Formats: sequence, C-alpha cells, structure tokens
Amino acid sequence: MRNLLLFFLFAYIIGNAYGQDKWTKGAYYDLKGEKHKGLISRQKSTPGFIKFKANDESTISKLWSTNIKCFTVGLDSFTIRYAPNLQQYPFLRVVINRALKMYVSKQVMASTPAKSTPQYQYNTDLYCYGSNPDNLTEIKSTNFLDAMDKILTTKPELFKKIKLKEYTFNDMEEIVMRYNTPQ
Repeated sequence: MRNLLLFFLFAYIIGNAYGQDKWTKGAYYDLKGEKHKGLISRQKSTPGFIKFKANDESTISKLWSTNIKCFTVGLDSFTIRYAPNLQQYPFLRVVINRALKMYVSKQVMASTPAKSTPQYQYNTDLYCYGSNPDNLTEIKSTNFLDAMDKILTTKPELFKKIKLKEYTFNDMEEIVMRYNTPQ
C-alpha cells in the first residue's frame, strides 16, 4: 500500500512538472512587422508554434510559425524559415549574428514505442548560414571548412584551429560558443 501511494505521489509530481509551461520574457514580430512584448513559452517537443501572453495574467495565445516573422526568448533570437527541409521545424535560432549569419534548427525526431504515445527526442541540429533566412546554405561535413572560412572572418585564430582539425564538424556547439565568447 505504501509503495502504491508513493508511486501515485511521484506520478502526480512528474505530471505537474511536465505539464507546466516555462515562460520567459521575450517578444515576437507579426507579419506586419509590429513588435509584441510579453512572455513566451516554446515547447521543444512541439515545433511549429510558440505560446505568448502579454503578462502573467493574460490569456495564452498559440502563435504558429506562419503568423510571425521572428521572436526573441531571453537573449536568444529566432527567425522563421520555410525551406522544404525545414517545414516541420521552421524556427531558426541565430547563433552568429553578423552580415553573414549562422543559424541552427533543432530537428526533433518522434519515436513511438509499441502501444504508447509518441515520445519526442532531439535527434540532430541542422546548421546553416546566409545573409538572411531566405538565402541559406546548409552546413555539412562536406562544406564545413569552406563555410567556416566565410563565417569566421573576424575570428581567424578560431578558423586556424579548425584548419588544424582541433575542431571538426561535430564540434559546432563548441565553435559557436568560442565565437561568441569575448577574448
């Protein structure tokens, strides 16, 4: 009986923790370019929309990627991309913000165990670069060195480490972190 009670208590706590949205100060720009400040919740397991409310007491609105241009959550900026390979995951986080920008899209893969609801997990990060979200080149292992040469023009010491193979295509998060860290 005691184990059963502990099980239900644990299940209740976990259910409440996963059922609550995490709200962060941010803003979004609608298709007219108007800025709307407030609180944003972004569920990583449900790509394609964000939740918005003007303040803690406001009604929650679900904003689909087709109805917004871009949004910010805390210090992170996101833009919307409608490329065929990103239709399911149109939010691109700006990770290097210069004239030639670098973006990352979190690609979520659904895996469904037998007789269960879908379980979502992050599968891969899709990195791309370009001057704007409508003119992007995907960064792959085959064009990695050329892409980094173009993107890292203001950080030649970082590019040198890439040429020396201290950093590889699989180290993209570390490269971005090093790029954005002041010297």
